[in-house]
Amino acid sequence: KRRSEWLIPTVAIMIMGAIALIAILASLYLMKKITKPLERMAVAAKTIGRGQKPEPLEESGLQEFSDTAKAFNQMSRDIHDLLENRTILLSGISHDIRTPLTRLALVTEMLPKETDDELQEELRSVHRDIERIVAQYLSLTRSLDTSDTESIVFSELLSDVIAELTFETNQKVILSGDENVVITTSTYALRAVVINILSNALRYGAGQSVDVCWKRVDNSLEISILDRGLGIPDDQKEAIFQPFYRLEGSRNTATGGTGLGLAIVNQIVRQYDWKVEVCDRMGGGTEIIVVVS
Repeated sequence: KRRSEWLIPTVAIMIMGAIALIAILASLYLMKKITKPLERMAVAAKTIGRGQKPEPLEESGLQEFSDTAKAFNQMSRDIHDLLENRTILLSGISHDIRTPLTRLALVTEMLPKETDDELQEELRSVHRDIERIVAQYLSLTRSLDTSDTESIVFSELLSDVIAELTFETNQKVILSGDENVVITTSTYALRAVVINILSNALRYGAGQSVDVCWKRVDNSLEISILDRGLGIPDDQKEAIFQPFYRLEGSRNTATGGTGLGLAIVNQIVRQYDWKVEVCDRMGGGTEIIVVVS
C-alpha cells in the first residue's frame, strides 16, 4: 500500500512531464514548419528589392502557403520581366537618340559663318547636355548586368575617370590609398558609381580640390569622396538619390547637373548589394562613402 501511494504520484508526474515535452517539441516543429517558408519568402523579397531574380519558392505544403508561394513566384517573374523591359527600353532609346544627336552636331558645325555665335554655342551646349544624359543611361544599362565581373585595379580605374572629368578644368583631385588594391566586380558598375559621385563633387565643390580615399576592409573596398562645397542638409541626404532631384542651392544651369547621377548610383548600389552613405565633412563640405563588396 505504501509503495502504491508513492508510485502513483511519481508516475503521474512522469506522464505529465512526457506530455509537456512532447507538446513543446511538437510546437517547435510546427513553428519551424510555418516560419521556414516565411523566412524563404523574406529572403526572396530582399533579393527582388535589389533588382535581382530570386530562386522560386516551393509551391507545396499547406494550401494557404502553396497559394501564397504561387502568387509570390508570379509576382517575382512579372517584376523581373518589367525590369528587363525597362533596361532594354532605356538602352534602345539611348542608342537611337545617338543618330539625331550626331546630325545635330554636324548641322551646327556646318552653319554659315555669319550665324550668330551665341546661337551656335547654345546649340553645342544643348548637344553636350543631351549627350551626357544619353551616356548616363547607357552606362546604367551596362552596369546592371551582374554577370559581367572581373578583377579591377582600383587606382587604374580611378586615374582614367579623373583624366576624363578634369580634362577641361583646373580642379585638383587628391588621392590617398593603396595603388595595388584589387576588387572583383563589374567594371561598368564601379566606374559609373565613381564617375557620377566624383563629377558631382567637382561640380558643386566650390572650385576647390576634391579628395578621394580608398582602403581595403576585409573583402570589401571602401571609397570616400570628399568635397568642400556647401554641404547637404540632413533632411535632403536621402532625397538626393531620387531621379532629377537637385538641391535648391544648385538650381543653376551653369553647373550642368541633370539630377540623374546619384539616382544611377543608388540603382547600381541596390543591384549589387553595396552600401552608400552621405556624411558631413569636417570643416565643411560633403563626404560620400561607398562600400563595394
